[in-house]
Amino acid sequence: IDPVLNPLLNKEIQKTGGRSLVRIGTEDVDYSPKFNIILTTKNPAARLTPDICSRVTLINFTVTPASLHSQSLSLVLKTDKPEIEEQRINLLKLQGEQQVRLRELEEQMLSKISAVEGNILDDDRVVDGMEFLMTEGGQIEEQMANSENIMKQVKHAISRFEPLADICKKLFVLLSAMREINFMYEFSAESFMIALQSALQGSIRTEGQSDQERLSVLKESLFTEIGARIGRSLL
Repeated sequence: IDPVLNPLLNKEIQKTGGRSLVRIGTEDVDYSPKFNIILTTKNPAARLTPDICSRVTLINFTVTPASLHSQSLSLVLKTDKPEIEEQRINLLKLQGEQQVRLRELEEQMLSKISAVEGNILDDDRVVDGMEFLMTEGGQIEEQMANSENIMKQVKHAISRFEPLADICKKLFVLLSAMREINFMYEFSAESFMIALQSALQGSIRTEGQSDQERLSVLKESLFTEIGARIGRSLL
């Protein structure tokens, strides 16, 4: 990182005559509290020193085996079991909304308690409001418990496709390791997902085919697709 950015990263802000200034090079520049600087790199092997890490918020968008496993499973479900994937997404959204509402109720309850002057039991409006919030909170907790039970059923249905997602993860790890052989063997997660999509679309589910039989067909289709794509790029 260019040393000229150090005053920004260190937030060396000077107050002069009601102005906020930061020195960039040899110039003092007006600094806005809303200013953000975002630095990016496409180098997956980039290594940042502890000194830099202590002055910035580091976000790593590198694809990990676990994230590719999740992406692969989602793509397989969207293609082969779209109704299950849609139900899973809706449940996750519902659970998130329920947790947000529960936190809002807790904050409202704390706000009412802190605003009370004197004995809380002497204020009927506060007592009634607290009872309402507790009732609604109990209903939301019950809904969250029901959602969790349904999610368990969905996860059980999804688990039958986990072996294929595990294979995708291992294949991607293998392809990523090929850069150690030659720097030109660089296979992105995006290209892998395109290959997986092609394998899924090229293998149509037949009537009466069990999930186990379907998995075997998909695995063979995936290996064939990856082999055909990677084989053409080998030196």
